[in-house]
Amino acid sequence: MKERFRLVQLGNRGGTFYCKDINTGSRTSLQTKDRAEAERLVLHKNEALRHPLLNRKIGMAYLAGTDSAITKRTWQDVMDDIIKDKQGPTLRRWHTAIRDTAFKSIRHRVVIETLPEDLLLVLRSGKVCTNVYLRRLQNHCFGMGWLPVPILPKKLFPKIVHGEKRAIT
Repeated sequence: MKERFRLVQLGNRGGTFYCKDINTGSRTSLQTKDRAEAERLVLHKNEALRHPLLNRKIGMAYLAGTDSAITKRTWQDVMDDIIKDKQGPTLRRWHTAIRDTAFKSIRHRVVIETLPEDLLLVLRSGKVCTNVYLRRLQNHCFGMGWLPVPILPKKLFPKIVHGEKRAIT
């Protein structure tokens, strides 16, 4: 099988190594001038295409090395953790929010294995409050280091639009 990615070094860029995609012709910087490190990065990119499932397991093993609970932590664990620091009316609001039926689909799902489609399903089945608290749950996971990157980028969360409020005049 022909390798999809090749190693390229550009002299006019200070000797920085690049990864060239043979299919598209695009180059991406490997952010290194060390040949051995650059070769290893390109090798891993090519391996990722050959064995995607194996690559996922290797990645999970690396993540488990930093945090042993990362492969078992569910969204329910995150909800339990986030309410530990709350008190008074805020605690009551959080208890009400996490009982929302929209969270049922991800409640027992492992955080690190959650896909953006899962969060979008929660957002579509919930209301404004669901949107707000799901953002907070994801931010809590990201801030605690339980997620290497946010599952759903900030731009993909629907804009928070509150309903019209009426007052007695």
